[in-house]
Amino acid sequence: MLNINKVVIAGHVGSVEIRYTGDDSVVLNLSVATNRRWTDKDGNKNEAVEWHRVIVFGKLAELVKEWVKKGTQVYAEGVLRTRKWQDKDGNDRWTTEIVLSGYNAILQVVDKKEQEVKEPPKVEEADTNGAAEQTPDDMS
Repeated sequence: MLNINKVVIAGHVGSVEIRYTGDDSVVLNLSVATNRRWTDKDGNKNEAVEWHRVIVFGKLAELVKEWVKKGTQVYAEGVLRTRKWQDKDGNDRWTTEIVLSGYNAILQVVDKKEQEVKEPPKVEEADTNGAAEQTPDDMS
């Protein structure tokens, strides 16, 4: 049976939050907006914005925090993960995230003005899953 979990998005960063775990590993939380535009049957132009939560772990997160800020256009490939948590009232909640970790993760910063792709330096460190993290150059 074939199982594939891969998500690809390209959009603009809305917010950047940097956290550190108990062992001082970096976790970068990004909100990324993607836009969908269409014209309805009456000729009216419409637009809908979808916000995505993107989580970047480890050394890749440490490097990416130097490259992204609000408004930065990014291209990301990762895996979809839904996790359960409890709010302050004890109610169960679920959050769906795009996780960038390990050698299958890709994050490219796209400079729209110059139409070029900027990539962070190569990462040689192993991530928490034991897989080596790589930059997009290593993915080709």
